[in-house]
Amino acid sequence: MRADYLAGLDGMIASGLSGLGRAFRRARAQYVRSRQADDGGFCGRVGGSDIYYTDFALRALLAIDPDSDALERAARYLESLTGPPRNTVECFSRLNSARILRAVGFEVPDQASRCRPDIDIRHAGTYDLFLAVLCYHMLGEPFPAAEQAVRRVRSCENPQGGFGQTPEGGCQTSATAAAVGLLAMTGELTTRDAGRVSDFLRTMQTAAGGFVAHAAISEPDLLSTFTALVTLSTLDGMDEANLPAIGRFVRSMAAPDGGFHASRYDTETDVEYTYYGLGTTGLLNQFVMHVRGGAD
Repeated sequence: MRADYLAGLDGMIASGLSGLGRAFRRARAQYVRSRQADDGGFCGRVGGSDIYYTDFALRALLAIDPDSDALERAARYLESLTGPPRNTVECFSRLNSARILRAVGFEVPDQASRCRPDIDIRHAGTYDLFLAVLCYHMLGEPFPAAEQAVRRVRSCENPQGGFGQTPEGGCQTSATAAAVGLLAMTGELTTRDAGRVSDFLRTMQTAAGGFVAHAAISEPDLLSTFTALVTLSTLDGMDEANLPAIGRFVRSMAAPDGGFHASRYDTETDVEYTYYGLGTTGLLNQFVMHVRGGAD
């Protein structure tokens, strides 16, 4: 397995964002910090602190403001979470938050005794399987059922070239990204996979520049665009997409408050989609700066 999947993604995004002006990074960091609650956790659009949104806030701050004092307060919030996680997503959010905080020098509680996903592989979707593998990765342990997980992901292959079933019978951009990530980490990603997935993702990019969640949806969104770009980066296929159009789309999702919207019909912002906006921007800039050797 590739032990550097998450750290590698962090590094590419931070590298790409480092080439942008300070004003851009400062405005986004101020927005993320504004979503921090008194207990140190970060909030979504409603309610109080949530480890899910805290994880996204920490990913964003790691990329644009790793010296922020908000990280110290977030470490105290993580220490306060003593109960067991409710599901695989919460397991991942806790472990990834701890990983990020350790990366910037904070001592945080060991999550190993609590964050071991209990997942029914026979019925699990690609997203939950991907997160479960990442959880064990962060625990420094091999995933106990890697072969079964790969078989389950393979069972979700679609003739269209992607992975994951929708009610309309098609495959999904984000499910495909999760499948490719899992196959890459387990060493099971093939040249055939790369070709099929790249072909599929080309059909998911719209005239607006962003990617749609699946073929039955006409409006692109920032989550699907980010996960498509992560996948193309994994496949060394960034040139397969219209990158200037993606750049225009992600800029159109930026809000005056410093956050990002999910789509053009979204009237609010949150730290999750702000991370997707930053991540997409960082991956685009990193590719332009370090692969093409210039700016577009």
